[in-house]
Amino acid sequence: MISNKKNIIGLMGFLILSVFYFGACQDNVNTSIEDSIAPYLELQAIAEASNATITVNQGEAKGLDSYFAFDMSNIQSGGIVREGLTEGWCLEWNKPIRQNNDVHNGIEMFNTFGSTTWKPANYLMNIKNELKAEDPSITYKEIQVALWTLIETPAFDLDKVLRSGDMPSRLMENGQPNFDVDKVKAINNRVRSEVSDFEYNSGSSYILFSNMIDEQNGGIVNGCTGFRTQTPGGWGSPAEGDNAGVYRDANFATAFPDGLVVGGDFTLTLTSALAVEEFMPPGGDPQALTKNEVDPGSLTGQDQLGSFAGHVVALTLSITFDECITCDPFGTNNVPLKDLIFDDGGVFDGMTVEAVLAEANRVLGGGAIDQFTISQLNDALTAVNENFVDGDPAVDPDLLKCPIPNSILL
Repeated sequence: MISNKKNIIGLMGFLILSVFYFGACQDNVNTSIEDSIAPYLELQAIAEASNATITVNQGEAKGLDSYFAFDMSNIQSGGIVREGLTEGWCLEWNKPIRQNNDVHNGIEMFNTFGSTTWKPANYLMNIKNELKAEDPSITYKEIQVALWTLIETPAFDLDKVLRSGDMPSRLMENGQPNFDVDKVKAINNRVRSEVSDFEYNSGSSYILFSNMIDEQNGGIVNGCTGFRTQTPGGWGSPAEGDNAGVYRDANFATAFPDGLVVGGDFTLTLTSALAVEEFMPPGGDPQALTKNEVDPGSLTGQDQLGSFAGHVVALTLSITFDECITCDPFGTNNVPLKDLIFDDGGVFDGMTVEAVLAEANRVLGGGAIDQFTISQLNDALTAVNENFVDGDPAVDPDLLKCPIPNSILL
C-alpha cells in the first residue's frame, strides 16, 4: 500500500485489547501486562482503517515474496491505507494465524511512523529491497526471521529457537532450517549498526500494526473446530468411496514431493501413497528404529517396526495435509492442527501437538529417552490420531485446547 507521502509496509499485530486478552488467558506469562503492551502504547490509530476486512494467504500462494499476502477491503478512501493486495509479515513467531484464504473482519490498524521502539524493524523495511538486490538469494524467509529478532515483543532468540525445535514448521525441512541462518544474522548486524543514522521522513517505509482477532467473535477466531486426523489403519486403507485412502492417493505426491520421512538418527522413508498403504498399520510393540528403512511394506514377526512408527507416520500425514495449501481441503479448522495444545493434565500438558511429534520423531529415530518414554509418546500420538477421525467432532474434547491466535505484520 503506497500513499503519496509515505511508503507503508504492512505489519499486523495485537491491539492493546488483544494483548490484555493474551495476558489474561495465558497460564504462564513471564512478563507483566504493562511490559507486554509497552511496544504498542505509543501507536496511533488509522481513522480510515478502523473496521477493515483482511483476507490472509501465504505470500507464495499469491505470487508475493513475503510471509503473508493480505487482501485489504472495507477501508475508507483518501487516507494512507488502500484497498487491494499487499505483502504481509508475521509478528509473533510462536502463535498461529488463519492463512488459507481466511477472512478477518472488524480489524483496526495503527501505524508505527516515528516510533523509536519500532525503528530497527522499520529500517529493515526501508532497506529490504536493497538487500535483495545486492543478494538475490535472500528470500522472504530470511527477512521474516530477521524481523522476529528485531521486534522487542515477543522476544526471539534465533539460536535458542533452533536448538529447542520451536521454529515454525514453514521455516524447517527435515529438521533443518530452510533459510540461510548466516544471512539472517548478517542482515541483523547491518540493521543494528546502521539504525542509529536512520531518520523518519516523508519517503520512509513504515509498519502498520493491527489486531487479527475478530472483535465480533469475542476474541475467539471463529472457534477452534473442524480438525481432521486419521488412524494408521485409516491411512493404510485401500482407496474406496471418500475414505482416507482416496485422499492419500490424490494428495500424497503434492504434499510429499520427496517422500515422507520420519525419525531422527535412523529414518523411515515412504516414497509414495502406495508405500503408505502397504506399510500402514504396522504391527508390533512400540519401539525405536534400529536402522534406516525405505518402503518396508508389510512386515511380520521380528521384522515389524511397531505401532509407534505407525502413529508417527499417521500424525505426520495429517499435519502435512492440514498445512498443504495446494492439496484438497483436509479439514475445516481455522488454526493449524499442529498448534493445538495438550490440555488434559498429563505429562505433555502445555505442549503443542507439533512439539510432541518432534520429540516422538527424535525418539523413534533412536534418540535417548529423556523426559518421555516411548510408551508415553505412543499414547499421546494415538490419542491425537483417534480424536478427529474423518473430521468428526473430538472424541475427547478435553484432550487439546485452541491456542491464542497470532498477530501479523502488513
